[in-house]
This record gives sequence, C-alpha cells and structure tokens, in this order.
Amino acid sequence: MPFGSMSQESVILVLAAVVVVLLVIVVVLWSGRARSAAASEEALRGRLHDDLTVWVLEGRRLFTTWQERIEALNELKSRLGGMAEEADRLRIEVSHMEGMRAQIVQLTAENERRQKECADLHDLLGRIASLAQAAAGRPSGS
Repeated sequence: MPFGSMSQESVILVLAAVVVVLLVIVVVLWSGRARSAAASEEALRGRLHDDLTVWVLEGRRLFTTWQERIEALNELKSRLGGMAEEADRLRIEVSHMEGMRAQIVQLTAENERRQKECADLHDLLGRIASLAQAAAGRPSGS
C-alpha cells in the first residue's frame, strides 16, 4: 500500500507507531547503557577495593617489618651499650695490669740491686772471716 492511498489519519498512526518504536528502542538502549555504566562503575569500585586491599595488606606487612627491624636495632643498641661497658672495664683492667708491670719492673730492679748488695756483703764477710782466721793463726805478740 503506497502512502498516497492511505488516509491522513493512517499515515499519522504509522508515523506515531514508528516514533513509539524508536522511543522504545532509544529507551532500551539508554537503559542498557545505564546498566552497563552501573556495572562498569561497580566493577571499577570492585577493582579499587581489591587494589586498596592489596595496598593495605602491603602497608601492614611493611609496618610489621619496620617494627621488627626497630626492635632488632634496639636489641643491637643494647648489646652495643653492654659491649662499650665491657670495653671500659677491660681498659681499666689493662691500665691496672700496666701499673702492675711497671711495679714488677721496679721490684725486679730493686731485687737485683739487693742481690748485688747481698753478694757484696757475702764477699765482705768472706774477707772478714779470712782476715779473722789469719789474725787468729798468728801469734799475738809479733
């Protein structure tokens, strides 16, 4: 049926039907797009949530590692303090030992001097004894 044989009312009805069909198609496409956008937005939110979860977990892991390292550092600092105290104590002991060595050297020198004195006195006593024997062996009048 050509448009020329149709009445004006029929043409208006057909055009109205075409417009309604086009509107329905537009609404369906628009709602599909809105649903797609909503689904895309929901997927984006899900990905962001997953990404944030990964970041939070990584942050917690790094924070825990950081705390463990600080505890280890404090332990090392404490041990270093103990070692410094031990080093100071050992320095004092070495200082005492050096003083004792100096005293030993002094006492050794004094001992050698006294031994020489003792030997000299022993020689002197020997000469005195030999003179006394020589004097005792001679007659007293001569």
